Amino acid sequence: MAFAAPWWLAAGIVVLALGIGYLIAQRRRRRNTVKFANLELLDKVAPKRPGWWRHIPTALILVGLLLLTVALAGPTADAKEPRNRAVVMLDIDVSLSMEATDVPPNRLDAAKEAAHSFVDELTPGVNLGIVSFAGIATVLVSPTTDRTVAHQAIDGLNSTNEPPPARRSSPACRPSTCSPSRSPGRSTAVTQAHRRPASC
Repeated sequence: MAFAAPWWLAAGIVVLALGIGYLIAQRRRRRNTVKFANLELLDKVAPKRPGWWRHIPTALILVGLLLLTVALAGPTADAKEPRNRAVVMLDIDVSLSMEATDVPPNRLDAAKEAAHSFVDELTPGVNLGIVSFAGIATVLVSPTTDRTVAHQAIDGLNSTNEPPPARRSSPACRPSTCSPSRSPGRSTAVTQAHRRPASC
C-alpha cells in the first residue's frame, strides 16, 4: 500500500499528542481530587462517580481524527485487472455464388444464420469484427465487444457481382485462430467461397 499525500500522516502525531494529553489530564484530575477533597464527605455527596463510559466521546473524536488523517493521505494500492484482448474477424463471402440454392433458402442466408449463431455464442469480452468479401474485402465492423452492431452488419449483407476469390476450399463463414507466434492473444476468421458451404 502507498499514499498519494504521505505528508498528511504527520498529522497523526498531533492526534496522538491529544490522546496522551487527555490521559494526563484525567490522572491529574484524579490526583487533585484525592489530595484536596474530604473522602468521607465526597462519598456522601457523590456516592456514584462517573464510569468509564465518560471517555467514549473523546475516544470517538480521536479515532475520527485519526481516520481523517489517513483519508487525507490518500491510501492507494495496485490491483491487476484481467483484460481480454482476443480479436476475432468474421469474414463472409457475398459473391454471386452465394445466391446458389443448394443450401436452402440460399448460401448467403444460410451463412448469415450461421454467423448470427456464432456471434451469440462468442465469449463475452472478445472483440469481434465483420468483413465481407467478393473479390475485395470490406471491413463492415471494426473489432468491438458490441454484438448489436455485428448483428446489424450481418443482416445488411447482400450478394454482389464481384468475382469470388480463386480458392474454393474453405467454408463461407468460418473463424480460425491465428498462429500464436505471429499474433499472440489475437484470433481471426478466414472465409472463402465454395460450392457446398458448411455452417460455422
